[in-house]
Amino acid sequence: MSNPSAPPQAHGHTFRTAFCGPLTDPLETVATLETVGWTARADSPPAPLPLSVEAWDADPFHDRNWRFQLHSWRPIDPYVVAHDLLGDAAHLDRAIAVMKTWAAAEAAPGDDALYWNDMGSGLRAAKLAYVVNRLAPDHPDRAWVEALARRHLARLRDEGFFSTSNHGLFQVHGLVALLNALPAAPEAEGGQAFAERMLDRILDAQFGQEGVHLEHSPGYHLFVIQTLRRMIATGWYGAMPHLHDIVARAREALPWLVFPHGVLSGAGDTDRVSPSVRKPKGADDGMQGRLFREAGYAVVRSGFRTRKAAASMLFVTGGHHSHVHKHTDDLSFEWFERGRMWIVDTGKYTYSKADWRAFTNSARAHNSVELTRDRPNNALSVTQPAGGLLTDLRQVGRHWEIEGEISRPAIGARHHRLFRYLPGKRLKLVDTIVLDEPGEVTAWLHLAPHRIAEPRESGWRFRGGRIAYAVEGAQMSLIRVRGQTEPELQGWYAPAYHQITENDALGARLTGQTMRLTTVISLAPRKDAAKP
Repeated sequence: MSNPSAPPQAHGHTFRTAFCGPLTDPLETVATLETVGWTARADSPPAPLPLSVEAWDADPFHDRNWRFQLHSWRPIDPYVVAHDLLGDAAHLDRAIAVMKTWAAAEAAPGDDALYWNDMGSGLRAAKLAYVVNRLAPDHPDRAWVEALARRHLARLRDEGFFSTSNHGLFQVHGLVALLNALPAAPEAEGGQAFAERMLDRILDAQFGQEGVHLEHSPGYHLFVIQTLRRMIATGWYGAMPHLHDIVARAREALPWLVFPHGVLSGAGDTDRVSPSVRKPKGADDGMQGRLFREAGYAVVRSGFRTRKAAASMLFVTGGHHSHVHKHTDDLSFEWFERGRMWIVDTGKYTYSKADWRAFTNSARAHNSVELTRDRPNNALSVTQPAGGLLTDLRQVGRHWEIEGEISRPAIGARHHRLFRYLPGKRLKLVDTIVLDEPGEVTAWLHLAPHRIAEPRESGWRFRGGRIAYAVEGAQMSLIRVRGQTEPELQGWYAPAYHQITENDALGARLTGQTMRLTTVISLAPRKDAAKP
């Protein structure tokens, strides 16, 4: 977009510009789609292709993500890919048949937010642009498809419709795709300048100056990098320095969010995937630390060339920029040593099951402090975003120290945490909690699923390590929960979306007003640390 007033360049439309994924065997996928049905995700059951008006209002699995994918027209992706690769016009006609039933359903009174979801509308627009571009001028449905495309173009020219979350990127891309396909449409006038302005606004809201994505989740940092690279690959964005600079800085930051065994930190709404990352410039074998102050991440880790079995990493999170993908995980952490995880985040598990979603977002699902039993989210929803909450990362001799603090005026609570980390050996937490009135708080730790805790004096022991507590200004009781569903969910770990397994959740429950809890997690010497 070097010239905002110029029309989009005539780059071709492909299944990739329509944001459809590649298929190993398009014909086989189409055959499965028509005989078995479409699946929104690998874990979801097949559903019939939506060829009736009523199908678009269906919610057979009570799954919000499934409905989103339905209205993003994911069911027609195989037709688009097959048409692009094989050139059979029948595949395009089948896609149009599905689009027609959506349009008929959308025209009836109903849930406008369902049909015009921000991200879903952008994804549909990109597919519509492909169909417009590939449809013969004399095709009997040409006028109808162009009319629907122009409706989407008009909607995507409404500034008030745009999201500044990562969803807005898909709106921009859908808009640019339609501008490319229908440059002479009245709704396209001034569209390129508008698209560039909206993209700049979204990027500035999404990323800090450190190049870290600000939606509280390493998984979304990776997802947005991938999305921006897909956009750039279309050739529609030209020489836009801001976009390319953002991608470069985000890719530089990404390795710091990945543990030495190659898996992303599970903080926030993250899928625990293993991304391909480049080692940062100047990477060596020594311990190193990085504070992303604006984003609210602190990392201490072995050099990027260290063998996995010998590597260490502590990842701490503490940022509040909005409520987008934000869990109640301020001052929480994950810890990796000796080739595997020891302390883990519960993870996101699902978007669609309300009780599980509430649990995985709660303070008790993280290695943090539940400041009140009455408000499992520590009043996060009524707390003003404060940006990065981690104030310092420093090296003191062989130790590394990280500090952070949160305030929750709505429940009259403040929490300061000091991490003192000796890589390969132990992690010491010093929590200072001040309440306006005496009350009960619980500091939680979540062991990796294969570790089982046994009680010992003032703490716990488990294979390869132990946990010891000391408290001032409070009464303390210790609790262990594993795989609990009643009276509340606790003791669960999500290794992947819609996968859940039991793990030990260890709580130090304190009663007082001004309290200090010191927690020391020590690892046994290597010769005594038996493998699980």
